[in-house]
Amino acid sequence: MKTRMIPFSSMVPRLRRIVRQISGELGKKVDFDVRNAEGEMDRNILERMVAPLEHMLRNALDHGI
Repeated sequence: MKTRMIPFSSMVPRLRRIVRQISGELGKKVDFDVRNAEGEMDRNILERMVAPLEHMLRNALDHGI
């Protein structure tokens, strides 16, 4: 089971790239800060979270900022 655990921080560069891309499309300046990303999660769960997180980021940038 331990071999399937990966740090959440491994997803942060991808999330930063998504935020940079979306903010550029929307013409908004965004500071993206991730805190406490050192926790580990099962690789399968983390991979399944990517699409929902991307959607939430897009909505936050589009409607919330």
